[in-house]
Amino acid sequence: PFCHLHKPGVGVGGACIPYYPYFLLDKAEECGVQLPIVRLARNANEE
Repeated sequence: PFCHLHKPGVGVGGACIPYYPYFLLDKAEECGVQLPIVRLARNANEE
């Protein structure tokens, strides 16, 4: 039923969207990259 997940399409959605930045931040940290705008956006959204 989810065979379409890896195909690009119009729009985004779903319950996991708020968690994606955390995955990105974690991977960036592993690679030694800082993403201050992503971190600031997450912090602002949590307030």
